[in-house]
Amino acid sequence: MKNLMVLVLLLCCGSVWATPVVWELRNVVFDDGGIATGSFTYDADTNQFSNIEVATSDGITPIFVDSDGETDYYEIFPGESYISGVWAEFNPGRYNFYTQPIPDTESPYTLALRFSGELEDDLSTYSILTGFGESTYDFERGIVSGYVAAVPIPAAVWLFGSGLGLLGWMKRKRA
Repeated sequence: MKNLMVLVLLLCCGSVWATPVVWELRNVVFDDGGIATGSFTYDADTNQFSNIEVATSDGITPIFVDSDGETDYYEIFPGESYISGVWAEFNPGRYNFYTQPIPDTESPYTLALRFSGELEDDLSTYSILTGFGESTYDFERGIVSGYVAAVPIPAAVWLFGSGLGLLGWMKRKRA
């Protein structure tokens, strides 16, 4: 009984830190018909992104390319993969997420997402604001729809883990 009381005391009185939340891109569509899929982890306590795994698909409709006074033309926007460990920044005033596929290189690709609210650890859903989305040095494509949603850890996982721990404690008590 004494061990149980100590365990409850430790669980109830410990420091409360929110865990980082996995956010998933859903229904993100660009103005050229391409899409963005994937996920990233955001820790609101430290204001840090991690585990970035986002991919964009090739466009369907050609986009106008302004070549600075040279011959302008239309081109299909190619897809790109944005992987974990890349540069990301969060600006609470603008709710932006920026990433490049390879850190510290001359890669021409940049993905920028503007959320409708500041990402929190509350398992909410936020719209991705329309407008600028992905670009290279020469041309860009905008986002026409999409949102990010927190991926909750099912309550059953926590309940199952608690049950296993309790069973182990009871078995140990009998021995």
